[in-house]
Amino acid sequence: MVAMVVVMVIIMVMAVAVVVPAMVITIMLVAMTVMVTMVMIGSVDNDGRMWIRPGPQNMFDPPILPTRDIIRIIKSKFEDCWENYAEVKKNRQDLADLWYGEFKRKYKWLPERERQIRKSFDHKTSNGYSNAMYRVRKKIDSDNWIPNEMRQ
Repeated sequence: MVAMVVVMVIIMVMAVAVVVPAMVITIMLVAMTVMVTMVMIGSVDNDGRMWIRPGPQNMFDPPILPTRDIIRIIKSKFEDCWENYAEVKKNRQDLADLWYGEFKRKYKWLPERERQIRKSFDHKTSNGYSNAMYRVRKKIDSDNWIPNEMRQ
């Protein structure tokens, strides 16, 4: 009887010795991921790209620079006139993907955030495209980024 109790105690100690370090390692990894994520947002990595994450209401965190860069990308890679960004995606998905590819060259995010980032990108690009066209129509901004043959 005593021997059985001793064996059971030894088994329990061994189980704790195996489980507890695994739990400690898991907790440490989660804590390190959270710390790294918090430190990285808005900072520029060795590859020159800024770390971003999805923000509330289809925004980015940080919000200002990615949105401005989307407008720069649209203007620098403008190939055709469309009524809105939804038409670009419908008729020229390759162009929408090109703009997103340019965005990915400037920014980075955790891989599990890809879908959310693309949703925010599409939302911001839709607003940015519409605003850019409005500003050209109202002569608020220059239209020198639109090729001559496309101006009306």
